[in-house]
Amino acid sequence: MWPKIEVIYAPKRKGMSFSDIELRQLLISVLALIFAFTMALWSFGYGFFLEFAFAAAVLAVGTGFILHEMAHKFVAQRYNCWAEYRYSPFGLILTVISSMAGFLIAAPGAVFISGSVTRRENGIISAVGPLTNLVIGAAIFPIAIFALPDFMRLLFFVAYINLFLGAFNMIPVPPLDGSKIYPWNLPVYVGMFAALVALIIPAFFMWSYGYLPF
Repeated sequence: MWPKIEVIYAPKRKGMSFSDIELRQLLISVLALIFAFTMALWSFGYGFFLEFAFAAAVLAVGTGFILHEMAHKFVAQRYNCWAEYRYSPFGLILTVISSMAGFLIAAPGAVFISGSVTRRENGIISAVGPLTNLVIGAAIFPIAIFALPDFMRLLFFVAYINLFLGAFNMIPVPPLDGSKIYPWNLPVYVGMFAALVALIIPAFFMWSYGYLPF
C-alpha cells in the first residue's frame, strides 16, 4: 500500500529540494535494490564474484534507478510541481524476496508529481527518465568495448540494465512513462523506444556471452 502523501506547493527554486521522508525512503529503496541485484548476480549463475556483483549492483542502481527518478523530479520541479519519491513497501518486499528465489522483480517505488502542467510538459517530465537511461546505456558502450574482459562484462551489464529499464518504462500502459509520452509526441516515442531496443540486444549478448550477435 502506498504511503499517504501530503502535497505541498512551493515557489520554484533552483536545483532540487528534498524532504526528510523522501530522503529516508529513497535510501531504503537504494539499499534494498543493491542487496537484491547483488544476490541475483552472485547466487544464481550469472558468473559474478561477490565483489563484482556488488559493484555491478551499485552502478546499476545508481544509474538505472536513481538518475532515472531524479530526472523526473528535477524537470517536474522546474515546472513548479510538487515532486517527491515514495517507496512501495510491498514492492520492496517483492524485490528482495524475488532476488532470493532465483529471479528479480524490481518494483521499489516512484516519483509522485502533483501540479498544473500541459500535456507537452507532462510528456517531457515522463520522457526524461527513459531518456536518461538511453544516454547512460549508449555512453557506456565505447568505454566497455576497450575495458578488460571482467570489467567489460560489468559495464555491459550496467548498460543493459539502463536500456532495459528505459525500454520497459516506454510501454504505453499507465502508470509507466510511455503512457504519457505516446499521446504527447508519437515521433519522440517511436525514436526513443527504437533506440533503446536496438541497443539492448548487443548489450545483452556482450554481458551474457562476451560477443556480439552479428
